[in-house]
Amino acid sequence: MLKSYLHVLSKSIVVVLLFTGCRSTGSRLDAAAAGQQMPQKMHSCGSQLSAAQYRELLTLSDITGFDDFLDAAPRTKRIAEIFAAAKDRRGIFASMYVEITQESVGSSHRGEYQDSQMAGALVLGFARRYLGPLHDYLMDKPVINEWQTYFTLAEDCSASDLRVLGTGVNTHLTFDLPHTVAAIKAPASFEADFTKFGDILIEKKQASTDLLLSEQQVYAADFFDGFFLGKGVDQIFGKGAASYFGFRAIRAEAWFNGRSLQNPSLSGAIEGGIHAAWLSRQGILRLIHNSKPATP
Repeated sequence: MLKSYLHVLSKSIVVVLLFTGCRSTGSRLDAAAAGQQMPQKMHSCGSQLSAAQYRELLTLSDITGFDDFLDAAPRTKRIAEIFAAAKDRRGIFASMYVEITQESVGSSHRGEYQDSQMAGALVLGFARRYLGPLHDYLMDKPVINEWQTYFTLAEDCSASDLRVLGTGVNTHLTFDLPHTVAAIKAPASFEADFTKFGDILIEKKQASTDLLLSEQQVYAADFFDGFFLGKGVDQIFGKGAASYFGFRAIRAEAWFNGRSLQNPSLSGAIEGGIHAAWLSRQGILRLIHNSKPATP
C-alpha cells in the first residue's frame, strides 16, 4: 500500500513541476495542451509551419502578462516573419500590420501626443485585439466571428489575397478599434490625439504595402489607394485621397462607436451598428480580385 501511495505521489509531483515550470514561459503549456490540434493549425493552403514555428507563434500571441505597449512592436514583427518564412498567407494581415505597429509604438514612446498614457493604452489594447484571437485560433479555441472569417478565408486557397487582407483590415478597424476605445475608457479630450494618431499611421501606407509585397507577395497599393471609396476619388482630390478619406472616415466612425459603447443605454444599438458596418464592407470585399503592379 505504501509503495502504491509513493507511486501516485511521485506522479503528482511530476505533474505539478511540469505545470509550474511552464507557467513562466507563457504558451509552452498551451503548446503541450494543444496536442492533436498542432498538426491541424500547422498546415494551411499548401503551406506548412514547423513545430518550432508553431510554438513560437503561440508564445508571441499569448496576451497573458502582455501589459507593456512597447512589446507590441517586436511581437507583431516576428509573427509576420514566421508566417512569411513558412509561405503561410494567414500572415497577410500581420505583414501589413508591422509598420503601422512600429510607428504607433514609436510615436507614443516619443511622446507625440498630449495624453501619452492614453496613447500607450490605445496601442496596447489594439494589439491585444489582434493577438488574442490569433492565439485562440492557433489553440483551436472559439474565435470571435470577425477574426474567424479572416482565418477561414486565409485557409481557402480560392479566396483572393486582397479579400483576405481586406477582411483583416476591416475587422481590426471596424470591430477592434471601437472596442479598444471603449475598453480603455478614452475620454472626449483624447479625440485630437486619436485623430493625429490615425494620420501618422496613414503615412506608413507605402512602407506597409512594400513589406506586404516583400513578405507575402501581395500587391495591395491599388487596393489601399481606393480604400472602400474607389480610385475615382483620387482623380478629384489627388493621389492617395481615397485611402486618406477612407481611413479617416472609418476611424471617425470607430471613435464615435467606441465612445458610445461606454454608455450602457447605447451599447446594444452601437454593437448592432458595428456588426452591420462590418458586414457591409465584407460585401464590398467579395468583389475585389487580386491586382498586379502596372507593367511599364
